[in-house]
Amino acid sequence: MIDALVFLVHAASLAALLGGLIDAGALAFGGTSLAAVGAAGAVLTAFGLRLVEPDSPWLRNRLLRPPDWMGPRTAILFLALAGLLLPGIASWGGGRGPAGAVIVLLLLLQGPLGALAAATGAALAGGGPGRREVVLFGSVLGGAAITAFGLGPSGWLVVCLLAWLTAPEQEAEAEAQAGADDLPRPAGGGPVLVVAGFVLACVFFLLFPLTELFDGSSSTQDLRRLLALGLPAALAGLAFGGLAGGRWRLPVLAAAAAGLVAAGALGSAAVARMADPRVFSGLLEHPLVRRFAADATRLTEDDFLYVPWLALHTAGLAAVCAGILLRLAIGGRGRVGLGPVLAGAGLAAILPALADGGGRQAPFPLPPPLSPPPSSAPFFDNFEYPLAAIDGAPADRVTPVARLRLLERRGVGQDSGPTIPADGRNFLRAEFDQRSPRRDEARLAARLTPARGRVMLVGPPHAGTLSTWRELGFAERVVACDPPTLAELALTGDAALRATGFERLVETPAATEGPFDLILIRDEALWQRRRNPLRSSLLAAAARRLGPSGRLAIGLDPARVTLKTLGGTARALARRLEHVELWLVPQEWRRPRLLLVGWNLDAPLADPPSPLLRVAADQALRSLPAVSLSGPLAPVVQDLAGTEYRRPDRGRSTARAAELLVGLNERLGPEAADSLLPFAAAHLSAQVYDVRDDLEQTPDHDRIELTETPLIRLADLTRAHPEDPFLPDFWRRLAPLVVAKKVPDWAQRWYGMITDELGWDDPDLLFVVGQSWLEMLMPEQAREVAERILVRAPRHRNGRILLARSLAALERHQEALAAFAAAADDGDLPVLAEVAWAEEALAAGEEDLARDLAERVRSRQGEAVLSRPLRRLLGLGEPDQVHLLPGMADGD
Repeated sequence: MIDALVFLVHAASLAALLGGLIDAGALAFGGTSLAAVGAAGAVLTAFGLRLVEPDSPWLRNRLLRPPDWMGPRTAILFLALAGLLLPGIASWGGGRGPAGAVIVLLLLLQGPLGALAAATGAALAGGGPGRREVVLFGSVLGGAAITAFGLGPSGWLVVCLLAWLTAPEQEAEAEAQAGADDLPRPAGGGPVLVVAGFVLACVFFLLFPLTELFDGSSSTQDLRRLLALGLPAALAGLAFGGLAGGRWRLPVLAAAAAGLVAAGALGSAAVARMADPRVFSGLLEHPLVRRFAADATRLTEDDFLYVPWLALHTAGLAAVCAGILLRLAIGGRGRVGLGPVLAGAGLAAILPALADGGGRQAPFPLPPPLSPPPSSAPFFDNFEYPLAAIDGAPADRVTPVARLRLLERRGVGQDSGPTIPADGRNFLRAEFDQRSPRRDEARLAARLTPARGRVMLVGPPHAGTLSTWRELGFAERVVACDPPTLAELALTGDAALRATGFERLVETPAATEGPFDLILIRDEALWQRRRNPLRSSLLAAAARRLGPSGRLAIGLDPARVTLKTLGGTARALARRLEHVELWLVPQEWRRPRLLLVGWNLDAPLADPPSPLLRVAADQALRSLPAVSLSGPLAPVVQDLAGTEYRRPDRGRSTARAAELLVGLNERLGPEAADSLLPFAAAHLSAQVYDVRDDLEQTPDHDRIELTETPLIRLADLTRAHPEDPFLPDFWRRLAPLVVAKKVPDWAQRWYGMITDELGWDDPDLLFVVGQSWLEMLMPEQAREVAERILVRAPRHRNGRILLARSLAALERHQEALAAFAAAADDGDLPVLAEVAWAEEALAAGEEDLARDLAERVRSRQGEAVLSRPLRRLLGLGEPDQVHLLPGMADGD
């Protein structure tokens, strides 16, 4: 029993060690998805070539033999050093691509991995049966540990220490093997095992992208998926372990491989069926759900069973077949065939890496029923975001590491960019309007950049960002997208992106030659390990592509990042660049974005942004709590697990953003007091989610909560910096919500302060004050403000409307009608203003004009907006209270 437990720990630590090596190798060669595939192929092949029965001719091959002096513990020490050093060559290795990862890692790691594998193979062949039964369980345990917690440099050393302490002794294993030499052995079946491993990897590459369609693939969800599939696989292997040493071993193993192929086809067909919303909903409401989920009648992404249930439905049969195959490959006493299976799987991973060094992950050329299912929906939101079509076919491709898709938001016009690139089911662009947070972010990053030469966007292409840079005069725009197929898919299906274009597409910043004046890193799914750019080595590789005064910027959504990740990213930049600053990208009353910017040499800026947007710099940022971004398997991914996009997110994203901004404000203290951060933190922390917030027809003034605290914070900042040109424009952009919320006392207090106390005689700001006088039933003061506006801007539309309504309230009917008519010279008035005009015409005895205006309002908006007098004028009945617009009282 003790022997089996020790080997269980060794198997777990060995699985974690191999996983860490794969990640370190991938980081060394660009950190891309396909580099990870190539690194996995190299590591599995190098390990599998020596993990065979002790009398295998492969062990006697001089080309595959490690040095005689390298035992398992020496090999582990070498591998520990390799795991720490490999990420450091990312600046050099990133340009070599996945093919470089395969070749270099095979040459570098074949010796130590071979020595460790040979000792492990001898231990499996010569030990008791308990060792062979726990291998699969140990592998699942090790994979679960690194998925749940990550590694980082310290975790990596702990794993290597566990592997070193539990490593089999060569001499002891040789003695144990000697007692098994005379046992009858079935045929080894090396070629069959290699083919079985190849099939296993191919089915994995087919099904893994399909299992990710239902969730965001954070470490939490990946852990549930691994346990849901790994434990049944290990149990199936345990059930068939008795056949591992008999004559039925190879026939049953071949049958398991054939079952894998069938399971892949069935899983693909199951996903195709689930594209029907009725089928998918029925699966989430299955009777088993009601039996095991006590309080749920339908699974959602928040439920623990959601991912396991869907993973088992898609790949459960494949997992069972894989477990049987692997256990039979492990073999019985004196026989170990796991190595050829791993080598075959490694070969399947190496082929796409060698065949496509440029990173273009073409869809699998598989015939039906293994071909990608022609699904027409993204499963998690079948109704609002269907798949976009390109040339009549769904824009949906399965690649060796992901399912790439182009989603389409219904009800959005082509001119505003209705398509959204998606990796699996993760949105990689969230907004659709032309004036978007990402446009503002790109503009701010450019204003912080001294030169307008070469610029690079790291992440999925975004038409607004690229067109903004073109307008600002950047000479060359490069997009680094992992995988490039995603950018090509978006380029094909997005007219706005095709219109703006870009000059070059690469897979990773390390695949280009510098210098760049600006590199902007942006990713909307940072919680994914497979494509996460927040790694120290990858940031270092990007920093080395900068020119002398170039800027490296990282755009972050505060709802999708944590304080520790922000601190860790700032520290990683500070280790590579002389200066690091954090900037706020304001979005009025909506959620802002954060921009981390690092550079080496100062240079004058042609159009510097307001210093009030600068939140903190250098030492203050390094003092923030931080999570490690260093590999292998940096724990930053685990820190981001709670930020994963989920369909039931509702108001939680705003709450997360508020938590980050409030925490950042408290941590930075005086450093951030002279910035816009206190305003943003106060406003976001006051937001309360309501179910009506999800309805498209809900207006912003009902969706957004307004409290006085953010206005107080902004007023304090304004008094301290009255000359900053940013502040008048920002107050103007805040004004529509203040007016719509009907808070005249706040409008008087704060907009009155900036117009009277500070002397900002701006028409838009004065309108807020005038409107508040009107709402306080003081029309004479409102009229005075309106005339003050029209002196400054004679054709100011809101000023004209304010004057007309003020005169109407003063019962100066003819003057009011003239003012309304003047306001209408520039086009149709807003509906409520036109209703007021019709009521004023009626009060002035102009019934024909009132009737014409009321009819026009009725044709534009319907009869619900008409007041009782206007309804009587048109001969309509009493209004139905149910149909009144939100916020309107009867008679308005």
